[in-house]
Amino acid sequence: MLAVAFTEQTYRTLASTPLEAAGIGGDAGGARYLDVLRLDPATDLQSPLLKALCQRSAVVIEQLVEQNVELTMSTAAIRREVETLQNNLVEAEKAIRAFGPGERIAYTVFPTEESVPIPGSVDAAARQLLPVGSYGVSSVDLFFCVPAMRTMLLGGDLMVSLRLLETREVVGAWRADISTLETGWRSFKVKRAIEVENGHLELSIYSTDPNSGVLLALGVAHPSQKATLSGVDGPKRPLALRVGQFVPGLTVKDGLQGNAASPANDGPLIRRISVAQFERCEVEGMSEDEARTGMVHYYHDDSQFQVHPKAGTVVKAILRNALPTGTIRIVSQVQTKHEKAKVVQFGLMAIPSRRSRSRVSDALTMLNGPASQFSGWVDCQPMRRRQVELHFEMPLNGAHDLILLTRSTGSTDYAWARFFDVWYEVQHPDIVHLG
Repeated sequence: MLAVAFTEQTYRTLASTPLEAAGIGGDAGGARYLDVLRLDPATDLQSPLLKALCQRSAVVIEQLVEQNVELTMSTAAIRREVETLQNNLVEAEKAIRAFGPGERIAYTVFPTEESVPIPGSVDAAARQLLPVGSYGVSSVDLFFCVPAMRTMLLGGDLMVSLRLLETREVVGAWRADISTLETGWRSFKVKRAIEVENGHLELSIYSTDPNSGVLLALGVAHPSQKATLSGVDGPKRPLALRVGQFVPGLTVKDGLQGNAASPANDGPLIRRISVAQFERCEVEGMSEDEARTGMVHYYHDDSQFQVHPKAGTVVKAILRNALPTGTIRIVSQVQTKHEKAKVVQFGLMAIPSRRSRSRVSDALTMLNGPASQFSGWVDCQPMRRRQVELHFEMPLNGAHDLILLTRSTGSTDYAWARFFDVWYEVQHPDIVHLG
């Protein structure tokens, strides 16, 4: 007999609850839970109640086994989904870091293990309709798969173009040396974010070498069949791609992190001001002793160049011969790096290296807007990042000095005015831009 102690309430419940409530019936019909506790395994092995209990136990065990198998399968599926989500989040984080300030990812098609070869002629070019509208599009990234054996690459160029279907206007065209391709994302940027609303963009891709061996990664299927890749043999799937957006009509910041593509013949060359150029600068508007105290200084830890303003004057950091012939614009990010600072004004200027700098730069104290070779003043609130741009109507003729300018609107305490990510764009005379 089983020796079990119960409270009076539990005893009454066991004595009154029929076994049919647990699905045990048959020959044991009418039995109660309490009857099971009174069984003696040594003498009641043939009891109908014990047989019914064993049968029901076998059914319950079988059901539990089935449920455990289903649970195991569900757990494995959930684990795979979580791993896929984690991988996608990692890719998304990398993509977000790849875009410059102000630019954002509008759409991402993550790569799969499937890929297709790049067509070897313009007539057989692979074509892909972008799955987003044209308004504000600033860049397209593609995911390439390069064979481990680099000797398979026979050379040639990768040709990529982007056009508006409604007008057939080419808004971007790029050429990249196939030998420079690596497995991973590669960025293709337009000169200015597209202003056309409700337009459709088509991407065209081909190689001048049909035997390059480089592959284009495919992405997950898109609900719109129009967004699939055409012109190549393989699954009807879209390309793995990322689409960037920026303020329509504004110049797109170049120099994305990662393996960025160089524009084709219709594009510019982007060059950055070097650390050595910053460190060799000349300073006007403050004494040499003041400049040596760190008022004008390059900070290697965060790659920023400080030009601290001085009350009642314009401080000028002059970078000799920094801008070559053909320069068409200069761009710099700026920031005042202290929350207690007052508003600081930043500016950029370019003057011919052979001209007297003092005659030109002294006039800046009277300027309140853009001039032909002056960006105009840009107000910058403390701890807020802004961009200063200087565009030239015609490419510069001859080398020019680049002048970084700051002035204060009040107290200069904590006016840690920083220039960083300073770059310029060079346009060759024989290049005609299509965008």
